[in-house]
Amino acid sequence: MTTTKTLEEGLVAYLAAQADIAALVGDRIRTGVARQNEQRPFLVVAPPVIEPIYSAAGGVGLAESRIEIHCEAASYAEARTLAETVRKKFKDGFQGNLGGVEVRAIYATVRGNPPRVVSGDQEGFRSVTVELQVFHEEPP
Repeated sequence: MTTTKTLEEGLVAYLAAQADIAALVGDRIRTGVARQNEQRPFLVVAPPVIEPIYSAAGGVGLAESRIEIHCEAASYAEARTLAETVRKKFKDGFQGNLGGVEVRAIYATVRGNPPRVVSGDQEGFRSVTVELQVFHEEPP
């Protein structure tokens, strides 16, 4: 299994195990994409972008990954509340194991997204994104 898949799966499992997040989204935490008719609110964990960290001597056995968690809801206030709940799980620089990947630190920021249009001039649902910066060990 690749680092990308295990890190994604570990992050989904970690989020699903948090009682306050589960209270908001139930089991509606998806990877990559959600179903078109998915009940809101829900989370979508985007595939990570992984960049190995190098020194002048070569690889150091660490990598930096960027992962976006899209918090989708019917209103901006609901999406923002969900995003802040997710962000707080990483506010102190999370350290631990996610899906078999040893994580040294995770830092999170939140940004709002424009509303998505459903059809015509009707305003659609809202999305707020939590951006994670993850420093982790590279597998051998």
